[in-house]
Amino acid sequence: MQIHLDALGGVAGDMFAAALLDLFPDREAGVLGSIRAALPGVSCELVGHNDGILAGRRFVVARSA
Repeated sequence: MQIHLDALGGVAGDMFAAALLDLFPDREAGVLGSIRAALPGVSCELVGHNDGILAGRRFVVARSA
């Protein structure tokens, strides 16, 4: 498999990470679990996004409350 990015104007990291996890859904639980294990006090999740122009998911990483 080859992935080509033509990111002339840049790429949104959260949406790119979510797109990769959409491409490899069998890796989602492992990636989320690894981040949670490596970064205590940090939460991560994939959330839906639709701003009327773009629709997809975002990979959100934040400090846990």
